[in-house]
Amino acid sequence: MKNTFVENKIIHMKKGIFASLIPLLCCMFLPILGLAQQKDTVTLPPVTVTPSSNVDKAVTDAFNKSFKTATKTKWYEVDKNYLVKFINEDMDNNVLYKQNGSMVYHISYGYEKNLDADLKELIQSSYPNYKITRAIRVRFENRQVWVMNLEGTQRWVLVRVEEGQLEEVKNFAKS
Repeated sequence: MKNTFVENKIIHMKKGIFASLIPLLCCMFLPILGLAQQKDTVTLPPVTVTPSSNVDKAVTDAFNKSFKTATKTKWYEVDKNYLVKFINEDMDNNVLYKQNGSMVYHISYGYEKNLDADLKELIQSSYPNYKITRAIRVRFENRQVWVMNLEGTQRWVLVRVEEGQLEEVKNFAKS
């Protein structure tokens, strides 16, 4: 059976109204669906800024022995440990100490200019058309690991070097 002109017009209007309601319904229900997702809450331990005079003597002695030229030192108490942030050898540094003065880790934030010649040569020979945009040295448990951001014309690469071994961690296209 053929629909009349008026019936066709009504069917067309119903389809148009329904099609225009879909975005409206999505806008109404998507926030509700987002609220339905349970998010885990992580409570971090409190961090207290501590003057160096309140830091255990064993810690300040260990720090002063290792970093004689450190400037702009700021101490923080983290749990029962001490974190010190400072500048040394033209690099930002973070060191975490236990109460007895033993070092947990030492992180130095630098650039290509902070790398020694051998390390720079290793990177440049493996990635000849890339520039080292950031270099981070992590020392912990008698290990030293360098993590570097490299920038090419079309790609970003994250590499790590430990004991002369280069490993590509991440490689992604620029947007």
